[in-house]
Amino acid sequence: MIKDIEFNNIPIEIINNAKKENISFMLNAKYYAYYFNNAIVGICAIIKNRKTILKSAFVLPEFRGRGIYKEMVDYRINQLEYPKDYPILASAYFKAAKHLIKIGFKVIKNYKKGYLLRKDKL
Repeated sequence: MIKDIEFNNIPIEIINNAKKENISFMLNAKYYAYYFNNAIVGICAIIKNRKTILKSAFVLPEFRGRGIYKEMVDYRINQLEYPKDYPILASAYFKAAKHLIKIGFKVIKNYKKGYLLRKDKL
């Protein structure tokens, strides 16, 4: 189950584990938590500036390989509040970008540690 969560309510152990994998956190982001048996096992975010960007997704290592990351991507896409034909942007480190490319995102810009990716919504 995925629910909204305030940044201040994300357990510190999740934040610390995510930071070990270079996941960054921004106070202006909207965060979501993935719950398994009432415990948070993943977090993800959306940043809304001039463009809405999928940002900061993390799943605890022991819960990887279960489709949680993809479920969080799909959930965030469904939360977006703009026309259905508008492209979706995602910012991701190299490791996460591989997962996004598998589900139809394309690299549009290279950064030192990752990519900016785009997917046409339809």
